[in-house]
Amino acid sequence: MFSTYLAAGAVLIALLALFIAAQATQYARQCTDWMQEHNEKSTVIAKLTEFEAEMTMHADLINALRESMKKLRSRIHMRNLNTDNAGSGVPDPNKDPAAWKAYMNAQLVNGAQET
Repeated sequence: MFSTYLAAGAVLIALLALFIAAQATQYARQCTDWMQEHNEKSTVIAKLTEFEAEMTMHADLINALRESMKKLRSRIHMRNLNTDNAGSGVPDPNKDPAAWKAYMNAQLVNGAQET
């Protein structure tokens, strides 16, 4: 009788061991799937990070170009103003203050004339 219980106990332990082995196999498959999925996600994230860095670099270059164009337009505008003033007979107040003062006094006495 004891041997019957012992054999039944051994069979139950063997079945429990098979059940635990099946659960371990299932868990190992889930872990493998999880690692593959997250590896793919990390690859995508790495590509997105690289793309974001490249886009940031291009945005910085565009902003630098915009600032450069503003400076260039300002220089061209000032050059045009200086050439217009030189051709109209209006003296430059920075280069010849005495002539500028005389010109402005003449404008006050004679009235402003459009050029």
